[in-house]
Amino acid sequence: MTLPMQKGMRTASTDGASADRSSNVVGLIDAVDEKKLYRRIDWHIMPLMFFCYLLQFLDKVLINYANIVSASNQSMALDTH
Repeated sequence: MTLPMQKGMRTASTDGASADRSSNVVGLIDAVDEKKLYRRIDWHIMPLMFFCYLLQFLDKVLINYANIVSASNQSMALDTH
């Protein structure tokens, strides 16, 4: 997938066979480079997302556990009177 050229971006002149990859078109990313970029971004974001989901899961579990313990303690207090 290539990115469309933005206004004001200039292209390098291509003189037939003398044009190499670096002087083709400024601002375009080929599919291989785009895949590498997405993979780098994924490796930075995914651990953070995993950690956030882990904390959210632990929060839910511990709140439910605290409610159960609190309810059982209250019922025990009512039984002793």
